[in-house]
Formats: sequence, C-alpha cells, structure tokens
Amino acid sequence: MNKKGKTMKKLISILLCVLLLAGMTAGIASAENAFCPNCGEEYPAGEGYAFCPNCGEPLAKEDEYDFMIPMVTKVTDEEEYDRVPEDGNFDLTDYVLNQLDNSVYRETYEALAGGEIVSMGGWGTTAKGLQQTLIDFGQKLSADGQAGGKTFEALHAVQDAFGVERTDKVDGEAYSQLLLRLLVLKEMDEDEYGVTEKLCDLPGEPIDYDECSYMMACADYLKGNYYKAQERFESCYWGDSEERAEKCMQPWPSTGQLWKDSSLGAGTQLTITVNGEPDVGMHVKIYTESGKLAAMLFIGGSGSASTWLPGGTYTIKDGTGRDWYGQEDSFGYYGNYEVMTFDDYGTTEVELKAGYSYTITINVQNASPDASNVGSMYDSYEDF
Repeated sequence: MNKKGKTMKKLISILLCVLLLAGMTAGIASAENAFCPNCGEEYPAGEGYAFCPNCGEPLAKEDEYDFMIPMVTKVTDEEEYDRVPEDGNFDLTDYVLNQLDNSVYRETYEALAGGEIVSMGGWGTTAKGLQQTLIDFGQKLSADGQAGGKTFEALHAVQDAFGVERTDKVDGEAYSQLLLRLLVLKEMDEDEYGVTEKLCDLPGEPIDYDECSYMMACADYLKGNYYKAQERFESCYWGDSEERAEKCMQPWPSTGQLWKDSSLGAGTQLTITVNGEPDVGMHVKIYTESGKLAAMLFIGGSGSASTWLPGGTYTIKDGTGRDWYGQEDSFGYYGNYEVMTFDDYGTTEVELKAGYSYTITINVQNASPDASNVGSMYDSYEDF
C-alpha cells in the first residue's frame, strides 16, 4: 500500500477516535448489528467485538445510508515487517528471503553479496548452498559442496527455463535472480493466485504484472506443465514470451511405457493396442483402486504398449490428440479424454488377476468372439 493510503487510514482512525471521545460511543453501541464483510457473520453491536470471532477480519457496521464504515484498521506484524522496513528502504532480495524463510538461502546470499563467487571447480559451504537451491528448483543434484559440471548443468537448466542469461559463475546478483524465481515456483505450488499479490504490489518499484506472468509461465515450463506454460506465455507481453509459447509443444515420446510407480510389483501384464491414425497419439493412464496413478503408456498412431502391474482392480483412462505437452499436461485442453468402461452399466473398474495377461484393443479390426467389449465415457481434461 502506498504512503497516501496509509495516511488516509491513519486519518480515519484518528477521526473515529475523536468522535468516540466526543460522546459517540453510545451511538455506536446502539447501532445495528456489526457484521463481517469477509464471511457475513453478524454480531450484536453491544458485545463489543472489533474483529470477527469466526475469521479474524475487522467487523463493520451499517449506518442509515447503507455504506460500510470499518470499525478498526488491521495491519498484521508480518505485513508490516515484509513490506515496509523500519528504515523505509525496501529491498526486494531481503523481502524475497523473508518470504522463503530458509537460513541456507540467506547465508548463501550474504556470502555471495559480500564478494564470494562460486565458479566451476569451487567448493565449500557457499557452493553447497547454491547446490541446495538448485535442488529446490527440482534439479537432480547432490549437495556435496563441489561445484563441478553437474552443478553448472543444473544452473544453466534453471536459467534457460526462466529466460535468464547463462552465467559461468554465481555472484550476489546472479543468486538474487535465482531466489526471486524460486519464490515464484514455491508460491505457485501453494497458491498460484497469490504470486502477483506478493510481487506486483510492493513499495518502491513493484514487479510488472507481465514480468510476473512470464516468470510463472517459466516455472510451469520447468515443472513440465507445458500446456499451462503455453497459455501463460500467450497471455503476457514480456520479452520473448511469443517465441517461448511456440516452443511449449513437445515431440511425441516413443511408443511404450512412459512411467510406472516403482513401488508397485509385477504380477500381471496389461497391453494396450491401438489401430489409429498416424498423426493421432494416445496417452493411457492406469489408476489403482485407491485412485493412485500406477503407470502411463503412450502409443503413437498404431501400435502396442505394455506394462506389468500387481494383480488388483484398476481404472484405465485414455487421452488422444495431435499436440503433445508432456506427461503432466498430455494433449492440453483440446485433447479428447475418456475413461474406459467394462460392462453395459458403465463400470469403470476392471479386475486384473495375477498371473494373467490382458490386452485391450482400441478400434478393433478383427474382433475375437471370446473377447469382452470395452466401452468409454467422457472424462474432462482436469480430471484426466
């Protein structure tokens, strides 16, 4: 909030105090019920609540002109500490570090801002802190304190994903750029709608909304959410966002098993055979009875893919399309998604017995008289 807004709040608070001292207390006590604009709960004005007992937000009263007058102004200690330092000098990196709340990040930044540099072959506590930061970006790396080739491969992967120029060394400025983008990544995991609130409404020089959207798109790309990344790149106007949007579509993977939960055993074989168009792929997801993803297959055009699973009850879903956006986003919003059914009643679960081999054929050309029919019903992109 800007200084003018804060001044207005103070003036309103002072004015209310003056009115109360002038004998207005009884008038407020006898007014209509106080109520919470946030959750809608009402409380008798005579009970003297200032904050809503239900949600903690400031209560308000309604006067005869039907407009809202806040009874109090609430400023949290966290908001005061994070947004407006006591000396009045806002520092973005310090704010980011406060939000991340991790001693490793702060100690690493302070060392680098103090003149230390991590370069190829470097070692020590600061190099280890950099490695841990890269691990928190999702990079496969060991935090052993030895900044070798794998460390800088991971660094360049993060820099490439976020559209940041590659560096062969890390100083305070380069590390602060990483921290800002790590905050975006972490906030998106918790509440992606809160990212712009935390970064685009800051004192001094707030981050541009398009730049923030760009960083969110980059975070999606880094996590393998290529369709979501494409949507964000297309909706923002920052840097090379248009070019990045075009690069979100991924090449088809090879026909076969994409992924399997390594904790599951192998007692029965399931094969999916597709007689399809050459430019249409199929993404198959197999879920356990508890709803846990067990395995994923991909068939490009016509072909077969198999996986081994423990005997049990499963739900099988398939998505088809031409534009592939990776295991997480499949064919995007415009793909076609279904859940397979295994009887005339639309049952979506099938039992696969241990020691047996099962084949499901899509677009059967020569049906076997001994085979059971498999149907399908619509499934949304969000639920696939």
